[in-house]
Amino acid sequence: MTNNGMSWIRQKPGKGLEWIGRIDTATTVAMYASSFQSRFSFTQDVSSSTQYLQITSLTTEDSAVYFCARLHTFDYWGDGTTVTVTPAGPDVSATLFVLSPLKGEKVNTDDLGPDVCLVTGFRPKEGNITINMKDGPVTVSPTSAVLSKDNTYITAEFRNETIYSCEMNGAIGNNEADDVCRNIHPEKAKLNFYLLLMNGVRVVFTKALAFSTVLTIRGLLF
Repeated sequence: MTNNGMSWIRQKPGKGLEWIGRIDTATTVAMYASSFQSRFSFTQDVSSSTQYLQITSLTTEDSAVYFCARLHTFDYWGDGTTVTVTPAGPDVSATLFVLSPLKGEKVNTDDLGPDVCLVTGFRPKEGNITINMKDGPVTVSPTSAVLSKDNTYITAEFRNETIYSCEMNGAIGNNEADDVCRNIHPEKAKLNFYLLLMNGVRVVFTKALAFSTVLTIRGLLF
């Protein structure tokens, strides 16, 4: 084992490979990428030809598949070890909202954005989301959910047709709306905030895509 150095690499779900660092197995001198210097450490047991990776103060961002590979040539890889870090705390049921574009008399239905099933405040990231629409229910997994500051998850599902309701692990949300202003209360204000937030995300994504396209075209022409 001491004839070859060893590199450590990880891959988060849906992401590319990240190089963590390497260890010189002959001298046990380790080198770490800048973002892995404080909590990651490499050790080895020469007698059993075993390499170890230790991570301290684990967070959900450390959830990934971790690989070891022979240094320089990268021709031999380990099978990979899947590490899943879940936030501490008891299970929390989701709160669900169905957000639909306002349909005015002079608004073309084709110009409206999609309906959104917004799922907030749940833990752990397990179970399925059922979206009920005209042609029947669609079941999706909350794999794209992100962790919020209160250690619960939030996710959104977009559909280009009317969503009647959506549910997750017994919790349900629907698109019934109040028709008069006197029925609006702080919880409705929260819904409006989420709607603005999701529309903002879509606008930023669209502008970024357009900007990238312009740069690509300019590069090809000039």
